[in-house]
Amino acid sequence: MTENFYHYPDDTVFHGSSEYPDGYLFSYARALTTENEKILKLKERLNGYYVNGLASVEHPFMTAILTCVGLEVLGQVFLGFDSEGKTIQSNTILIYEMLDQQLQQPLSTTFKSNYNLNRNPQGQTTDYTISFSSYAHILRKGLRNSFTHNYRSLGVFLGEGEIIDVHENEGFMVVNPTLFKQQFNACYENCFSQAISNSIPSYRQNALRYFELLIR
Repeated sequence: MTENFYHYPDDTVFHGSSEYPDGYLFSYARALTTENEKILKLKERLNGYYVNGLASVEHPFMTAILTCVGLEVLGQVFLGFDSEGKTIQSNTILIYEMLDQQLQQPLSTTFKSNYNLNRNPQGQTTDYTISFSSYAHILRKGLRNSFTHNYRSLGVFLGEGEIIDVHENEGFMVVNPTLFKQQFNACYENCFSQAISNSIPSYRQNALRYFELLIR
C-alpha cells in the first residue's frame, strides 16, 4: 500500500532557524547525507513546530490534549508507522506507558467493573475494557481520542497531585496536566538521545524512516 506523504517544494520551510533567516528549507534537508544530521534536523523541526509551542501553553485542557498529540508523534517517529504512514495504536500505547509505571499496569478487576458501570447505560453490560491491556489504554481512549473527537472525556479527569491517580472504586483516573507535559518532554529528549547515540538501534532506524518519508 502507498504511504501517506506529500511532496513539498524545495523552497518550503522545513523548520525555522536563526542560521537561515528564511527558514531551513526542504532543499537543505534533502541534501543531508549523515544520519545524525537528519535526526538532529528532525528534532529541530519538532522543537520549532511543536515542543516550543507546547512549553508556552498553560491552560490545563489544552496542555493535556496537546501533550497527547506529541505522544502520538513519538510513537510514529521512534516505534514506526504502518504501511500507509499512519499511527500504530500498540506503538503509541508503549509511548504512553513510558511516562509512568501506573500506566503500564493491567487494569484491576475492581477498576474494570466500575469503569464499565459508568460507561454503560442502565441495564446494558458491554465490556469496554476487553481490549485494554493497561491503564495507558484508558488514558488514550478517554482523553486523547474522546476529548479530541467529541469534546468530552471518558473516565479521565484533570486535576492536581501525582501525574496519574487511578480511582479504582469509581472507575476513573485523574491526570495532572503539568506533570503529564513534563514527563512527555523528558521522554522526548530521552528518545532522541537514544536514537542519536544508537543505544536503541530501532529508535534510530525508525526516526530515519520518518525523516525520509517527510522529505520525499
